[in-house]
Amino acid sequence: MKNIGIFALLITSFSIKAQHILTASNYNPSVADIDVQYSTTNTVVPLGSSGSGQTWNYTNLIPQWPGNSATMVSMSSVANASLFSTGTISKDYGSGNYDVFENTLAYSKLLGNAVPSSTGCTTYSNPITFITFPFTLGSSYTDTYAYTQPGTSGNGTVAVSGAGAGTLQTPGKSFSNVLKVSYNFTETVTSGTSTSTSGGTEEMYYNASSKFPLLTVYSVTSGSLTFSGAQLGQFAFTGIAETKTQIHFNIHPNPTSNHEVTINFNVNESDSYTVKVINTIGQEVKTIELSEMSAGQHSSTIDLQDLSSGIYFLKLKNKTGESIKKLIIE
Repeated sequence: MKNIGIFALLITSFSIKAQHILTASNYNPSVADIDVQYSTTNTVVPLGSSGSGQTWNYTNLIPQWPGNSATMVSMSSVANASLFSTGTISKDYGSGNYDVFENTLAYSKLLGNAVPSSTGCTTYSNPITFITFPFTLGSSYTDTYAYTQPGTSGNGTVAVSGAGAGTLQTPGKSFSNVLKVSYNFTETVTSGTSTSTSGGTEEMYYNASSKFPLLTVYSVTSGSLTFSGAQLGQFAFTGIAETKTQIHFNIHPNPTSNHEVTINFNVNESDSYTVKVINTIGQEVKTIELSEMSAGQHSSTIDLQDLSSGIYFLKLKNKTGESIKKLIIE
């Protein structure tokens, strides 16, 4: 089922010493490590060039807060951990939401997403391999994956390559000996009787300063829609202050072809919530006030019949925090 191989590197011994090589020790995070990724307001972000000796200039990216903060925790902290029997570590986004990984000396795999309700969990019947070790410029493999989540199932193929090496320039900082890892994927998602296909490229930039990506750039096509964007890691810039708490939530189906989505989220303590739908030029085109919600797992169905097909952003907020996710209406 897996087809994993490492391409030979036709480079000099000097280049080998200068290149960043991903290994289990410098990639796999430990319990208590914290990852903070910041979305950017840029609506068009080009993918980086490939090959050795590159200079990637992303100094024009504009980060926005609050960042998406997550802490690595042991499996003993995870609700419904029994659904992920090979899990070794988890990424805690707060509010009872965890991404579960199987990390070994040979690879890192995503097993799914755990939430307090067992029926709300996302599980991979065929886990996705994020990386194999060692991994550097010229390394490559192809992987297939399949998952189920509430009301939705999906499967896909991803081709992963060490596509570039060089210098990364971000707002306020420059990094040398950077490795660009490229993920080219196609995915089919089924929700009820509706099926949609998407595909695209996601690029992650690493060097020795962080186990988490310094920068992630993506370009995705779903149906007739194409969008791009970027996220900056916490080590890639300075000067952004966090003032709000992130709310972790899921949207399904996304993309939606029937102009209706459901959002799932966990409430830590009783609070009222607001959902806003924002278009690509920043206009709020729809606002839904949700009733006061008690602590626990909640879901809410959002009617989008009055909106035309296109790319939007869905914001979920309460008195102390907010989060935004991209939404596609086909």
